[in-house]
Amino acid sequence: ELARVLRLNTVGEMAAGLAHEINQPLSAIMSFARGCERRLRSGNARMDEIFAALAAIGEQAERSSNVIRRLRRFLAREEARLEPTDINELVRESVALVGSDSSARGARMEVDLDPALPPIAADPVQIEQVMINLLRNGLEAAASGQGPEASVVVRSGLGDSGEVEVSVSDSGDGVDSGSVEGMFEPFFTTKKDGLGMGLSISRSIIESHGGRIWAGAAEEGGLRVSFSLEPIAGGKE
Repeated sequence: ELARVLRLNTVGEMAAGLAHEINQPLSAIMSFARGCERRLRSGNARMDEIFAALAAIGEQAERSSNVIRRLRRFLAREEARLEPTDINELVRESVALVGSDSSARGARMEVDLDPALPPIAADPVQIEQVMINLLRNGLEAAASGQGPEASVVVRSGLGDSGEVEVSVSDSGDGVDSGSVEGMFEPFFTTKKDGLGMGLSISRSIIESHGGRIWAGAAEEGGLRVSFSLEPIAGGKE
């Protein structure tokens, strides 16, 4: 229940950006529809132009629908349920949801995913919550850092023992070793208005899935937070 409350709080913080993500395709739909209407009323409309505009309307409607679908799933109040899950798909969904945050902070997001990863047994909403928390933390750190370019890099791959690993690295200023040790404890935060529960809840979620989560220095100069989960026995199914 606490994890769901934090999801609601996250969406509240992202509301302005998400509204923009939905409004953009709706504005495009209105523009294309009015263009079709003007052409048809003129009596000399070219059907290839009309068909192209209708196709664009469909694409923009799907774009808006995808944002709403992601939000509905993210906020769903359901019992935790483990199911075969493609971690790369969850990463892509999470990156799409925080895209407005990335634009607002002027931070570049780079995604480097291993396409051959086996599925994991996971609750998709809970793992997506972990991903969004790590991405938003990384974007905030990158935007406030002293580096020449703010960036966040998301990677997935297989760990040394065959587990599925995901890492989020930022180009921020990093944290000292003492902070790294305590950052997954409840109420620990380096943010002025932070609740200090995001990473603690993330750790609880990952550990409830039988995985582990840790942090260290990133090649990009800031912090890298990683988590690993066991693949489903037998590989892809």
